[in-house]
Amino acid sequence: MAIGIISKRYAKALLLVAQNDKTEDLVYQEMKSLSEVYIGNWDLKPFFENPIITLEEKVKVLSILAGKVKEKTISKTVENFFRFIVEKRRETFIVFIAKSYMDLYRKAKNIISAEVASAQTLDEKTLSLLRTFIEKDYSDKTVQLHTKINEELIGGFVLNVENEKLDASVSGELNAIRKEFISHHDDARV
Repeated sequence: MAIGIISKRYAKALLLVAQNDKTEDLVYQEMKSLSEVYIGNWDLKPFFENPIITLEEKVKVLSILAGKVKEKTISKTVENFFRFIVEKRRETFIVFIAKSYMDLYRKAKNIISAEVASAQTLDEKTLSLLRTFIEKDYSDKTVQLHTKINEELIGGFVLNVENEKLDASVSGELNAIRKEFISHHDDARV
């Protein structure tokens, strides 16, 4: 079975349980935390693939990744879900399940996720203008705007909303000029 199908099935099940327990918001935060930490540490994959590591150790590490630090504990919903996932030997899919859960949650809550990358930190006024710009096209949705620094952009920003991309960066403009120059240069040869 494909990773996407498996991940979506488990994510749907988790969302149903979380909605029933009225913990879907907390579970979303825990899945987000797990996803962010796991993606930043791909070297965790061999740990979860190792059959020598016990179920309890794997559940403990997943709990830490989801936000269980010192005295703070994760929700019972997520803890039970981790135990279930590990028992079914699906722990290698956990980051995909977490991402699928986040997508399903946002869809259920009518939230749209957008990311803006810029060469420097954007001020609140600029972020507010970008949020307003996005809300014009998605007026029926709540906008979650995430920021990312990418110094290669030189200046300006790149906005990603759903599957659409708006490149208003200096590097994007330079690339467009370069492509146009190459195109005209090739046409002149013919």
